[in-house]
This record gives sequence, structure tokens and C-alpha cells, in this order.
Amino acid sequence: MKKITLFSCFFLGSFSYSFSQNVGIGTGTPQQKLDVNGAIKIGGTSTNAPGSIRYNSGQIEAGDGVSWSPLAVPNSAIVLSETNNNAVLENAGYQLIGKTLVNYAGFGASGSWIPIPIIDIPTVNALTNPTGVFTGNKYIVWGGYHNGAGPSSGYKNLGYMFDSTTNTWTNTTTTGAPVGRFNHFAGRIPGNRMLVFGGRSVNISGGNVPYNDGAIFTPATNSWSPLFSTVNAPPVATIGSARYALDTIANKLYVYSNYLSTPYFNCYNINTNTWTALSTVNAPTGIAGGASVWLGNSNKWMFWSGNPVTAQIDGRIYDAASNTWTTMTAPPAFVQAVSAPALVWSGTHVIAYGGALNGTDNYSNQAVKYNPSSNTWTDLATLNKPSPRFLHAVKYGGDKLFIWGGFEKQLDLTYIKVNSGAYYNLLNDTWNEIPSGTGTPDRRAGSLIEWTGHEMYIWGGSSEAGRTGALSGGRYAPDLSTGGGFGGFQSKTYYLYQKM
Repeated sequence: MKKITLFSCFFLGSFSYSFSQNVGIGTGTPQQKLDVNGAIKIGGTSTNAPGSIRYNSGQIEAGDGVSWSPLAVPNSAIVLSETNNNAVLENAGYQLIGKTLVNYAGFGASGSWIPIPIIDIPTVNALTNPTGVFTGNKYIVWGGYHNGAGPSSGYKNLGYMFDSTTNTWTNTTTTGAPVGRFNHFAGRIPGNRMLVFGGRSVNISGGNVPYNDGAIFTPATNSWSPLFSTVNAPPVATIGSARYALDTIANKLYVYSNYLSTPYFNCYNINTNTWTALSTVNAPTGIAGGASVWLGNSNKWMFWSGNPVTAQIDGRIYDAASNTWTTMTAPPAFVQAVSAPALVWSGTHVIAYGGALNGTDNYSNQAVKYNPSSNTWTDLATLNKPSPRFLHAVKYGGDKLFIWGGFEKQLDLTYIKVNSGAYYNLLNDTWNEIPSGTGTPDRRAGSLIEWTGHEMYIWGGSSEAGRTGALSGGRYAPDLSTGGGFGGFQSKTYYLYQKM
């Protein structure tokens, strides 16, 4: 029996009707609605059905068929308000406890830069040829050479960490760290840690001192764990010519090196702290200026290089599952033979950018992509593509390829350092200029570059004034209106209200 109570006010009084069953709202044709001009009373119930609500001990609760959850902000929770003395929050039981300045990348009309602060950098100096790795909210700059005076100069085994949440710097410990070096590998591995391996230094006589050791750095504890095993590690004499590829899924580091025309291929398993020598049958041999990239979850390693003098292109793909090498078929004619191109993996394609055409004084701004699944090459868009350059910063992230800085060739055939660049959007095949303006790092080459998930970091490199490592950098967020990402940086003061 349905139960409905109706109240009608007349001169003589009121009346009501009662039914004992539920009443459907919005189930008829034409669709019905409930028009309430007053308060709604929600009663208590023990029957828990998905989508039900009830009143219980002074609060409204929602049911999912199993348990009840309060529909209220929990005590001690903090909310942000754009205005001070917010009466709505105060009447709801919140108390003003302070204010904070928030820097964020908003959905602006154009991308913009903000400088990375340097006033809090601790006892460390500008470094040449360090590495930079972003691990969660920490940006770690480590190693390299300091061209200072007296005992402060030399190859460093220390670094510094920038905390993007607090805008502050701290030193990395030297306890347990590898010896000072440059041209080493550094990459992010699971657990928000940094793996350092290889590299070299120069002795007092000017000779190379290569290293085939390394360590793992944990930012959360500011501590190092050495790589103990050297069995089957690459021969130390080969490290100066090494190429690296990091498999973050299987947690392995792949190393290619060459010594006296003899190639070496080795794999380090981070989980088991063991090295394995890889097959060299049909492997690349002595290809100068080669570049390599790990092809994501396909468990393959691509090596690519071209000889600009003979116009010969050599590409090989290593299959880790079968421990075999395969020679790639010759690409179409529009793919130039360049040495030392930049290779990045997008998740579906290898993107190749730049490289030397013939010697060290003629560079390309070729941009092509390769699909290993279909074995096909595609020429990328040319509008707004960066100019030919070398020693530029290259990074892929957020469906975008970032190109910034480096040496750019002028009309008089000389090269100058620049602080310009562009990013390629893989989703719509377009290039977008990275603008220069307030907050842009100064002209430089060989700078570090990282992608945090929504920002591009530029740090260090050789400044316009000389070859000394630059102790400065900036953060850039792409423009939302030109193909996704974030817009310009903004700052706003918010007032903190806490539920009491």
C-alpha cells in the first residue's frame, strides 16, 4: 500500500492521504518531477541500497549497498578560499588559519617561463656536463666538471636537488657516491631513484680515465647504494664511446660500447645486480655517431646512424626476448643520412631529429618518425620547425618533442648560442614555437632538459659568455591552445580554512 501525505489548506482545515509503498519520481510518461518549496526531511534507515541516503547522528550519509559514508568534509580538513573572511565557510564550521601563495600552470592563452631560483643553492658550483634526472618532485643535477679556482675545480661526485614543491635546493651526499666523472649515464628507475653508471674523467696528463661502475641514489633518504657486480660488465676501456638505453619496465640498463673496432653489448639487471653479455651476431660495429633508443614495452632496442659522407644509413634492432639483432630495411629517400641524431620513443614511434650532415660544420633539422610495427617512415611537418642546430636540448614528454637552445647557424655561416626552440605535437603533426621573454634562460648550449609531466625544465649548459657551466635555468609550460598541455604560469594568494 502506497503512503503519501498531502496537506491542503482551506478555510475549514486540512486533510491527508497515506499509502504504505514507495513513490516513483520521474518514472512516468510524461516524465514527472518533484517541486519542493521548503525543507526536505531525510529520515534514518538501516536498509543500505546503492544510491540511498540517510540521516544519522547529525550528518547525512550515502549508501553503496554495503556500507555508509558521510557526505561531509572531515574534521581537520583544509580548503582554499580566494577571499578573506569567507562567511559561508565560517558558518559551516571552518576557521581561518593562514594564507599561502600558489604558483601553478593555468590554462592560459600562451605558454610562459618562470626562472628556477638559484639563491638557495647550497655549497656547490656551476658544473659542465653534469646529468639531470627528475624523480617525482625532485630534480637532481649530479656530476660533471667545475672549472673553478684551486682545489674547488675538477670532476665532482656531488650534486644538488631542486624540490619543485618548496622551490628550494639541497646538496646530495657524497657518502657512497661514485667518484667524480662526466659523460656518464643517469636515469630514473622505479622507486623514484636515480641510477648512475659509467662516464670518465681526465687525469693530470690529459688522458681519459673511464669507469665501468656506478651507484643508485635515493632522494628520499639522500643516500647511495653501490653497484657491486662487475662480472660481465662492459670493459672499462670502452666506456668513453658508450651508448645507453634504460628499460624502466624490466628495470634493466643496456650498454653499447666499442674499443678498437670491437663492439660490446651488455645488460645490467637492477633487481638482481647482475650483468649479462649480449649477442654480437649481426650487431652494429664501429658506427661513429650512433644513437640508440629503447622501444618501450616491445622489449627491443633500436640503434640508428648514418654516414653523411657516403650517404649510408645503418639501423639495427635488438630483441631482448630472443637475444638477436635484425638489420633494418633501407628507409625512403627523404630520410637523410646524418650522424649523431637525437632519438626519442613516443610509445608508438621513434622520432629522429637533427644530426650532422657532413662534418662538424653543417647540421640538419630533419624531423622524421619511424613506426617499428609497420616498418614505415613519415616526414614530420615543417611549419615552425626549429632551425638547424647542434648541442641543443631534446626531450619527449606529454605527446610532445621539445627542442631548445644550442648553436644555431647564421647567414654568415657562423654559429651562435640561442635561447629559442619549439615543440612538436605528435597528436596533430604541428610545431609550436617556444617563446622567449621574461623568465627565459639566457643563450646556451648543452643544457640539461627534463619533462616533469606538465613542465619542461632547462638547467645549466655552457652560457653565452663562455664554456663555464651556467648556474641558472627555467621552467616552461606548453600552451593549451596549441595542442594540449598547460598554459602560462600564474601566482595567486589563497586563504586557508580548516574544519573544526
